[in-house]
Amino acid sequence: SIRVGMNETRVAGDVRWLTWRLARVTGIIGALGMAAAWLLAIILTRPIRELVDLARRVQEGDYRARARVIARDEIGQVTTAFNAMAESLGRKEILRQELMRKVIGAAEEERRRVARELHDQTGQALTSLIAGLGALDAAGVPAHLRDRTLELRRLAEQTLGDVHDLSLRLR
Repeated sequence: SIRVGMNETRVAGDVRWLTWRLARVTGIIGALGMAAAWLLAIILTRPIRELVDLARRVQEGDYRARARVIARDEIGQVTTAFNAMAESLGRKEILRQELMRKVIGAAEEERRRVARELHDQTGQALTSLIAGLGALDAAGVPAHLRDRTLELRRLAEQTLGDVHDLSLRLR
């Protein structure tokens, strides 16, 4: 038979030392794991945060905003699609602005044309009508028609003034 003698105090000290060492190693490994997880979270979320910021810029009208394509993974594909979308929106916005300028120009030209026609054609017709009613009145119209020709002449003069004002506002 073999008898091994062990001191209880020494065994308890060794157990405490091993427990302390194990706790330290576990703490260091845990801290390294948390640091690695934090670093990976930053690395993985940076492209997504960048895309969110660029999406806001595009929403505000900055169609030149482009994201860097870092990898060819899913996020890289989303980034490439985002860049293509921003470029397409920029081209469409330039086209929309150009078309708006043309529409506004055409509307202004049409207003000028209508104003000219009102002034020239309608104004001349009303002036001729006023002159004709004046000539009719000067020719010695019977009294019962004189009041009616004066009323028609005033109405034609008022209409001529309204047409003149309208043509000025259209110009």
